[in-house]
Parts: sequence; C-alpha cells; structure tokens
Amino acid sequence: MTEAIDAQVPAESRALLEALLAKPAEGTEPPLHVQCFTLTLLKTISPSTKPAKIAATLDDWHILQLLHTAFSPIIAALDLTPDGLRYYANAVLKSQVFQVARRVDEDRHLHLICFIAHQFYRLQDTLVDILLTGVQTALNACKRQHKEPYYATRKGQRQAARACVECVDQGAVSPLQAIEAIAFSPALSDPDKVQRIQDVLTAGSSQRGAVQAQLLSFKAQVLGADDDGGYYEGLAA
Repeated sequence: MTEAIDAQVPAESRALLEALLAKPAEGTEPPLHVQCFTLTLLKTISPSTKPAKIAATLDDWHILQLLHTAFSPIIAALDLTPDGLRYYANAVLKSQVFQVARRVDEDRHLHLICFIAHQFYRLQDTLVDILLTGVQTALNACKRQHKEPYYATRKGQRQAARACVECVDQGAVSPLQAIEAIAFSPALSDPDKVQRIQDVLTAGSSQRGAVQAQLLSFKAQVLGADDDGGYYEGLAA
C-alpha cells in the first residue's frame, strides 16, 4: 500500500495531506487552505440538529468531499474494506497531530488518506441521520399544530350535530307525530282533521324555518371540513 501511495500520489496531493498537519506560525494569519484542512477540527463530528451546528457540519463535509475527490483514485487502488479503512482512520483519530506527523511519509499519507475516506463516509451518515431527525421533528410539530384546531373543529361539529338533532326533533319529528295521530284518529271527521293538521303546521312554521337553517349550517360544516388540510398546510409552511 505504501508503494502504491508512493507511485500514485503526486506532489500537489501530498501538499494537501501535509496541510492537514500544518500549524500556522504565531502572529500570522494562516492561509485559507490551512484554515480549512485542519486535522483536529475534522476529527469531531457533531450530530446536533441546531442550524448553526448543521452549517458547521456541512462546512466540514465540503472540505472532506474535496479531499475525498482528490484521493478517490488512490482510495480505490488501495482496495481496503470498510474495516481496513476504519483501522487506519482510528489510529489517526486516537493520535495527537504530532504523533501522526512523525510517521514516515508513505505511512503517514496512508493513514491520512484512510482517515479522509472514513470521516467522509461517517459524516455523510451523520448528515443523513440529521436529515431524518429534522424531518421527523417537522412531522411531529405539524401534528401538534394540527391537533388543536382539529379537535376544536370536531368539538364544534359535535355541538352542531346535537343542536341539529334537537331542532329536527322539535321542528319536524314531533309535528309529524302529531299530524299522524290526527290523520288516523277515528273520532275526528275529515274536515276536523284538515283543520287540526293546518293548525299544527301553522304553529310549527317558525320551527321548520329554524330546522332548515340548522341543517344548512351543519351541512356546510360537514362538507367544508378537511381533516388533513391543516396538516398539509403545516407541512408546506
């Protein structure tokens, strides 16, 4: 493997690896590539779902992506299993920077390349976990936001249904029962039946108007209710 690295890693790529171990001189502003490619910073992977932490994790991912792209041919040539990559990467993770730096060149570069690959894959897995957690958090928040108005609407519908039933009972069912009793009464003549039925209908005209209005209101509530509309609006927001 060290022979493969010696043969396939050009000088400019070796400079990227050495930049991971570089330390800026005191009192000087480090170059941009040294600021980015800091081994110590890349060792830490935060699973936090706070926006600022996610932004920092994505910054690390972009750095590792550039490095992984640069070294992907040699990573493929090494043909190490995930356990093999993990073995060399863990040696870097558990070591201080100076301990990594004092290895011989090819051995140091082998460990750093494996570290880059391993951390790149770990960081991708972490970002996927953060995404899944964020999605689940959003779903739970939408359910909570939807639950209160949903139950309030259902409570209003139950109250409207009870009012509608009482109104129909008083304004339609009871008069019909009275009319039925009058119509089938053998003690009344036909003119008396007609007169009494007319009296019942006249007395209940206002109640029938209330029944009709209540039915129209309840029908509008039932047809206008969208159980999932608020939930999907929350998801869209």
